[in-house]
Amino acid sequence: MKYLTSIFVLALLSVSAAFSQDPNTRRFSVFKATTLSGTAEVITLQQPASDGNFIRVEDVEVWCSVACDVTLERDGAAATGTALTPIVQITYGTSTTNAFHTSDAGVGTVITTKTLPLNTIIPIVFNGGLYLAPTSTGSNFTVRTSAITGDVKITIVWRERG
Repeated sequence: MKYLTSIFVLALLSVSAAFSQDPNTRRFSVFKATTLSGTAEVITLQQPASDGNFIRVEDVEVWCSVACDVTLERDGAAATGTALTPIVQITYGTSTTNAFHTSDAGVGTVITTKTLPLNTIIPIVFNGGLYLAPTSTGSNFTVRTSAITGDVKITIVWRERG
């Protein structure tokens, strides 16, 4: 058992090192500004059904014009909704990651919930990254606000490696 654990840890460290050292790792972001009326905004990054890349979510920024709760989740039921187009930030290429807003992703494993006071931006940085393997559409990351009447701005930044 110790041997298997050691192999798993070494593999995870290798992926982490490759992301941080490879200048060809592609970096992308999505941004969505929404005016809500008693509803929530839900943004999901999701692996495609096949031929995805390893994803490392680096940071999330959320701003609300009124007090709101922000929940970060992973690996919920596959999302649909309205597609967002990822923006290339570093190097080249297109993202294999699917992004959705007004997403209906099933609630996944909750990573954290933060409460934002009104008119506040919260940066959430994943030291070392939050990884999504290219396994299927069930491999996803979701940012979900509480239902509010006000404005919301959400940015998610990630890197991909094939």
